[in-house]
Amino acid sequence: MSSDSGPFVMPNLPGEIKMTGAQVPYFLKENIDNDLTQLMKRAQESEVRSYGIVVNSFYELEPVYAHYYTRVLGRKAWHIGPLSPCNRDNEEKS
Repeated sequence: MSSDSGPFVMPNLPGEIKMTGAQVPYFLKENIDNDLTQLMKRAQESEVRSYGIVVNSFYELEPVYAHYYTRVLGRKAWHIGPLSPCNRDNEEKS
């Protein structure tokens, strides 16, 4: 990334998702090796080895990305959302 303010298109994804360097987490830009980056690396490796993932979205909302994940990457996904992790008590859940 040459600039924190200049937009760039996320590579290897469908559509044209634009971000700026300022939106990218520092540990991805600076190639930092710490507990967080090690955890993220292990999670990513685990996802590749797993049978599939549960997605907090629904196919009709993001069909292009659901298709990309299953057909292009060749991984299984179950779209069960949207679920709200913020609702804790029964009144908020209804």
